[in-house]
Amino acid sequence: MCGIHQAAAFLPKLFNQIQTVLITAPPENQRLKLFAVELLMIILTATDNISQNTFAQYLMTSDLFDVLLQEIDTLCCLPHIDSASSNESHELQLTSFYALFAITVLTNYQRYESVNTFSKRVSQIDSDALLSSVLKIQDLICEKSLRQISAMLSQKGVAGAKELAASIASSGANPNDSKGTGILSNLGTALSSWWGSSSSASNAVGSVPFTSPAGAADQSHLAGSLAGPLLLSIYEMVVENKQFQTLMWWDLDVKRTTAAVGSSAASTSSTGAQSVTSPSKDLRVGASLDLGFSGVAPPKRKTCRGPPLLAKVLKLTSLSLIDMKDVRAQAYAKLSLITLVILTESPDINGYMRDQRNAMIIQLPFVSVRKGNKLVPSANNGSAGGSAPLPVACAVIDLLALFMKKNIKRDFHVDLFSKALDVLHRLLCYDKKMRIRLPYKWAPVWRTLMRLIQTLSKKDLYQQRTAEMLGLASRAVRAWNMFITFGDSFLPELTDYDDLYYEIMRSEKEWRAFIETMKDIDKDGHVMKDLVNLQSILDHFSAKIDQWYASNAGNSPNPQQVIKIIQDNYSTLKLKLHTSLDRFEPYVENPKETVYFRQLLRTLIMEFKSTLTIHSIDLPGSKPGTPRK
Repeated sequence: MCGIHQAAAFLPKLFNQIQTVLITAPPENQRLKLFAVELLMIILTATDNISQNTFAQYLMTSDLFDVLLQEIDTLCCLPHIDSASSNESHELQLTSFYALFAITVLTNYQRYESVNTFSKRVSQIDSDALLSSVLKIQDLICEKSLRQISAMLSQKGVAGAKELAASIASSGANPNDSKGTGILSNLGTALSSWWGSSSSASNAVGSVPFTSPAGAADQSHLAGSLAGPLLLSIYEMVVENKQFQTLMWWDLDVKRTTAAVGSSAASTSSTGAQSVTSPSKDLRVGASLDLGFSGVAPPKRKTCRGPPLLAKVLKLTSLSLIDMKDVRAQAYAKLSLITLVILTESPDINGYMRDQRNAMIIQLPFVSVRKGNKLVPSANNGSAGGSAPLPVACAVIDLLALFMKKNIKRDFHVDLFSKALDVLHRLLCYDKKMRIRLPYKWAPVWRTLMRLIQTLSKKDLYQQRTAEMLGLASRAVRAWNMFITFGDSFLPELTDYDDLYYEIMRSEKEWRAFIETMKDIDKDGHVMKDLVNLQSILDHFSAKIDQWYASNAGNSPNPQQVIKIIQDNYSTLKLKLHTSLDRFEPYVENPKETVYFRQLLRTLIMEFKSTLTIHSIDLPGSKPGTPRK
């Protein structure tokens, strides 16, 4: 285009011209703005690896960040945008989406090798209006992704796809969108070719780790959706901008006020002896949690009917976590879990997810192994049987439990399970610290965790990846210890503690097998040290049950009798206090996740290049042009 020797002089001029067009082009010439952003995206995706893109180096020194952000804000400032169907609205939507994707890509340019100015600028956005505009675009894309996935499941004949579509519609989407009108329809039409399930990038030989092998059919129902770019843009905003996190839980059309909480809520760790339940101070079932959010003022939002983006993202996340048929779905599932790890480290988000005033019914569809290829709701999240809305944290726990239940197999994904347990641990740490008793049925979670322990008892799993498997085993034991040590601080009912010990004793054989495996595999003794209390529980109550068995002519006790034995012998059980059990290391992207994010971005760039549609510009006196690839 200009030669290497002239690039230093030519490229800054080119980018300045793009900036000038985006700033000065009149509203009636939106096509010119769209063409400028498309040219920018062509330059950004010149190489699969953004960090090796020489053009991006010049972009980092330009002033395009504010201009791109303004393009996103322009869409959301139009009062008629939700009902518009004109070419102008269509082009505005596409320009805004390209601008968001451009910012997402540029925040990843050499971010591990040097200071990334775009990443720094994202962290410095402090305007509720601008952040709300970003949320609006993401909200629209999330709705479109859910609709795309619902349509794909219907085409595949998956039972329950209509119910999924109905749950999406009930989340507040414009009913006209299903008839092909409105902003979602326009955005979907404009981007319908972006991530097709049969794109050349998806089937290229040796393309990138997160695409299907040559000739293999893409099994993921996420393949034709916008889930990847959406989840990555949300992650970048969440990891870089704390203020964005606090805006995710506001309805886009509701102004709300909350009381501020003390600064003590900011701490994520605590020490001291195990606490004794004080009913007068506990936040029990049905209580309105008067938890503020660090004094953050509620933003003024544009009109967007329905629950906040966080609730919709949980639906999309549930679909990524249960569809683990290919590497693409696994990559999206990992991104979803990492985002949840970050969010559950935030006291503000944790407070929102437990506030009864924010309770809602969030249908989390999943594929049930025992019920065949059907989409069915969880009994815990309020979607089954018309039960009352529950705090959002209940839906998050459902999500984790369903993911583990669906994917426990011989060759399961250690990293994903570890991150799911990290999310659960952060939730339990907050409940323990704030003494919050979620109205949640924990027994299904315990049974799922027990299945995981049973799987981790297989010694052959540790042959090739001992350190990873031991890390997962440690996390699983830590979850059990949280319930055993601090359960009286957050379990909703007094009988839940009895049920917890019953579940442990019911699986005594599996626990003994796991302990024997750890004796052989855990050479450093880290996991064995954490098993001390579980061993004490097994030995103590096993002896009491044997005594009952001997005194009752060899008759086996029924479940109610076992629970009675447990209740009668609590006082003589001695447990060790784990002082650091409710602490965790904050999430850090570099260096552990650097390879993953580089591969993920390469995947998205390759798919973008293969499907980008260029819109021609109609010059004066020329015939109208048509979009072309």
